[in-house]
Amino acid sequence: MMRMIDKDSKTQLSTFSDLRRAAFVCIFQACLISFHFVIAFYTSFYVAYIYYWINDNTSQFYYDLYTVLDVLKYTIYQAFVIIDTTVVT
Repeated sequence: MMRMIDKDSKTQLSTFSDLRRAAFVCIFQACLISFHFVIAFYTSFYVAYIYYWINDNTSQFYYDLYTVLDVLKYTIYQAFVIIDTTVVT
């Protein structure tokens, strides 16, 4: 927080601006930590429970679905690029 204050500046501090910057930093850090906790919780939950529920047929279905969607992702991306370039704002 102390690094946000410019020591060489002769002007008075803008309290609202400094408070807004500090609030943004705190919210960003809280969101980042929350995101990390969600990923850690999901990974633990997957290893403990979900991994054992998936049998061979289900995993084969997801693999086949992945191979089909992997081919389609570039086509879908190209379609969105074409739509984006043709839309006039």
